[in-house]
Amino acid sequence: MVFGTIFDFRDRISSFTRYIIGAVAVFLLFLVTVILVKIVLEPGVFLGITLASVVVINSGSAIAQGSVLGIAALLPPRNMKACLEGQVSW
Repeated sequence: MVFGTIFDFRDRISSFTRYIIGAVAVFLLFLVTVILVKIVLEPGVFLGITLASVVVINSGSAIAQGSVLGIAALLPPRNMKACLEGQVSW
């Protein structure tokens, strides 16, 4: 449902804005994950929060990666090749 909504608004939101949203989401959830390490929680609660953060982090990463590839697709083919080769090291 979330991805369907994002897909519907892809023409209204620029690729750069989508990239920023994805990168900020990854960063904020990474901070939450770091903070969770210092907080004492029950194992089930910790697992649930960690799994939810993994889903959001991967979603943000997918949005950011798709935006970068969308921008690279507008450039000459050598730029797309460089973008795809750069992803190999991720």
